[in-house]
Amino acid sequence: MDLVKLHEKLKKGAVFLQDDYEDIVLRLVVIGESTHCFIKRRGRNEVEVDSTDKAIFESKMYGYEISKEAYEQFR
Repeated sequence: MDLVKLHEKLKKGAVFLQDDYEDIVLRLVVIGESTHCFIKRRGRNEVEVDSTDKAIFESKMYGYEISKEAYEQFR
């Protein structure tokens, strides 16, 4: 996803992305002045990860937006 669009969407609330290559979904939220990133892998619980990590950055770049419902149903 375009990072400028992502930043604008984050101002309005949580953004949910899916990265098919890594087979993960991401939930991005702004808390205070920083962006927090949570991921879910198949068969695992959601965990918070460093949003500046290279792999997470790539997932944000190449992932596509999904609904909150799709994020919650990802297993």
